[in-house]
Amino acid sequence: MSKQITLRKRRLKKDEHVMKKPQATAAAQLAGFTLIELMIVIAIMGIILAIAIPRYQDYVLRSKLVNAINGLAAVQAQMEQYFQDNRTYLAVGAFTPPCAVAPSPKYGDFVITCPAANALNTAANTYFLQAVSSTGQDNGFKYTVDNTDTKSTTYGAIWGGATIANCWVTAKGATSC
Repeated sequence: MSKQITLRKRRLKKDEHVMKKPQATAAAQLAGFTLIELMIVIAIMGIILAIAIPRYQDYVLRSKLVNAINGLAAVQAQMEQYFQDNRTYLAVGAFTPPCAVAPSPKYGDFVITCPAANALNTAANTYFLQAVSSTGQDNGFKYTVDNTDTKSTTYGAIWGGATIANCWVTAKGATSC
């Protein structure tokens, strides 16, 4: 009988030990986020995006403006080469100046033209080039240069629509080179 009592005591001790284990609560079993934690994360993401998106759009626009400058520099070099060969910027016989090539060269969204309405394009020793965009984010931007290397920039509406003389500007808010 004493053996039975001892075995019962051992069993009870085992059961007590099992019963004393901490029980997982319902909240501890649900591993997740509270509503306030989610709202804090959404607020932080909103602040970051409010700063990042406009800066990224400005970066993309500035990268597109380089196309206008590269295009003008290329056509300007072609015009100077034509002048060296023919001693005029106007057409000579079968030789066509780069300004008279159709269709007008396109660099990115910018079309390089020599406007016929400009008096510099009707003289033998002068020219006037412009790069104008009428599509996309760079709509309204215009870069110009003439045979004396006088440059100007007209911003699109996205940067306020100002005109800057004597340089090509590719940064928002810049007023000089």
